[in-house]
Amino acid sequence: MLLVLVLIVGAASTIAWFCGESCLENRAATGDARAQYLLGKLYFDTAVSAHDYARAARLIRKSADQRYAKAETALGLLYENGLGVTKSYVEAMKWIRRAADQGNPVAQNELGVMYAKGRGVPQNFGEAVKWCRRAANQGSEVALKNVQLAEAGKARPISQLTAAGKGSYLGAIVQKVEADGVTVSYSPVPGGFGMVKIKLEELPSNLKELCGYVAKHENASQSGYSRLSSVARAL
Repeated sequence: MLLVLVLIVGAASTIAWFCGESCLENRAATGDARAQYLLGKLYFDTAVSAHDYARAARLIRKSADQRYAKAETALGLLYENGLGVTKSYVEAMKWIRRAADQGNPVAQNELGVMYAKGRGVPQNFGEAVKWCRRAANQGSEVALKNVQLAEAGKARPISQLTAAGKGSYLGAIVQKVEADGVTVSYSPVPGGFGMVKIKLEELPSNLKELCGYVAKHENASQSGYSRLSSVARAL
């Protein structure tokens, strides 16, 4: 009896799943933007080949052409990662910006990340901070971390950085922050250029706090929405 019940429940679930996809297909065929996006996402989530990704991209594009913000974001991510479409940061920026302008927080965060990385646009940490902050104001924790990272990235040269036990460095600029220290460029003489790695504990207190935060979240700059393994979740 139990086996029969399990089989019946399993069959009902299968029927419901097929009906759901069938209904989406019918609605998508009539031009329903949300249905086109959801069906495209379904194809993306179950994709096993380049053909499947291309089919998902075609449906998502139809939805994006109707200014459905989630589809615009998704299409931008597909272009950013070269899934179902030819990889293009310029196209990715175009679609993600359209969604960001409509207030989509995923798009706003990703737009900020693209500015920070210089993908499809000249690198601009000021714009990165602006867009990530908009997403953070809508509750995105990833965007909040990216705001901090972009703030560090747009930092102006420090006229004189004095590190404990390391001396002073003129025109210092933080180039890289890691768990075991901070790489700083500086001008040893007018027109010259030098690089030094300073331990976090040797930095001045104001810089130590910021760099300590960045070191703790150093992978946040990669953006969960940018990594290929997380594209499905972002869509």
